[in-house]
Amino acid sequence: MSAIEISTTPSRWVDDVLNRDKSAEFLTKYLNEKYSDEQDVVYKDSFVLNINSGWGVGKTFFLLQWKKDLEDLKHPVVYFDAWKNDFTNNPLIGFISEFNEELNKYKQKHDGLASATQDLVESAKKLTSLVSKVAVNIAVKTLGIPDEILDGNILSDSIEKQSHSKDLIDQHIAIKKEISHFKQELKEFIEKLRSENKAQAPLYIFVDELDRCRPNYAIELLENIKHFFGVKGVYFVVATNTQELNHSVKAIYGAGFDSNMYLKRFFDQEYTLPKPNYFQFAKHIMKNNRIFNNDKIFIPSLNVTENIEITFSVLSQAFGLTLRDQEQVASRVKSVLLVSNLNKVHFLFLVFLTILNLKNKDHIESIALGNKLTTSPLYEGNLTFVKVHEYNGKGYYEVAISISVVIGLYLNIMWSRKADIYQSVSDSSEVNKAIMAEVIKELRNSSDNQMSSLSRYPELVMQAGYLS
Repeated sequence: MSAIEISTTPSRWVDDVLNRDKSAEFLTKYLNEKYSDEQDVVYKDSFVLNINSGWGVGKTFFLLQWKKDLEDLKHPVVYFDAWKNDFTNNPLIGFISEFNEELNKYKQKHDGLASATQDLVESAKKLTSLVSKVAVNIAVKTLGIPDEILDGNILSDSIEKQSHSKDLIDQHIAIKKEISHFKQELKEFIEKLRSENKAQAPLYIFVDELDRCRPNYAIELLENIKHFFGVKGVYFVVATNTQELNHSVKAIYGAGFDSNMYLKRFFDQEYTLPKPNYFQFAKHIMKNNRIFNNDKIFIPSLNVTENIEITFSVLSQAFGLTLRDQEQVASRVKSVLLVSNLNKVHFLFLVFLTILNLKNKDHIESIALGNKLTTSPLYEGNLTFVKVHEYNGKGYYEVAISISVVIGLYLNIMWSRKADIYQSVSDSSEVNKAIMAEVIKELRNSSDNQMSSLSRYPELVMQAGYLS
């Protein structure tokens, strides 16, 4: 097999704010060349790659787009969502069902593979049928279901009138024989892929959302796919939050069990998706939470199209938020936007208070009581926003907005009444004037003693904080 040059379809990855296309390109080249390089190694079995990444950082998006890349290169690709199939007691049944469905689609596109594909699908069906009957027989014999209850229904054909032990031995022999037959059909299918001009080996099988499944389901699925599909030319890609999968293993075998070593029995190699930077992740979670730049969102003087993403990412970095923290903050901000009837949302201040509530509830409760807060000790570093334009009497020049200064202003005017805000405008910078002008616009038809909607933010944020 010759080296394959990847030509990633731009439209496919247009929403790829985390730059996952680079990982797909690298892994495609690596795995295809690995397969080509090992053709003369006779003892090689199937290969299992673990894609490791935390929750909420685009593993499913990555797999689905990468699947299309591989299909464009004429590889058969099976995608199995383990979480969606976790309702069955036997994971192999659901897995082979998806396997057959994907291969039937592939067969329709490749006439030269029709016979080999059909043989493999039929063998998989027979194997599934045998496995199903074993499950039924064990349940019946173990639970002692009377034969008369089963008479006339679909289960009765699978219940042999033999002793329990002999029944199980016969079924074991039959399954062992069918596994051998299935593997042989799988080998022949791989060989057909290699010889067919319009197809490419290896066969890729993607398993997604395994870490979200019941522990026993996840472990049994891993055991099954490694055993039943252990054929050279089958490349599994199993996407997990591997730390969570380790917890699943320990839930089955005990807290003192070496789950990491156990998983190495199944995973030949691990690829950790690169951690996104703050701005990339902000774009990702703003989109996921449907938080968009619009006329309702107010952010002072950034003069860029990605106001909310920049604001969110800079504040997240200032507070040293983890990816999980950022997801929680974005979700809570969205809940405030949904329940509040604010005509204008001071997005920077809302995000700040939401982060503050996540990091230190005492601070947000103190603010809600009207107490002053020193903000600088909360930050990790002296970060600023992107440069903005400000007028100095002669023309506009670029300055950087300090986080502490802007938030400090919000904290000072949050409980201020209309008359006090009017008096302080003349002594402010252009950015601060823009903030106060927005607040004054809100209060223009109010009395001098009226406070702005900023005073509602702490209570809204605290309510959103009760969501988890």
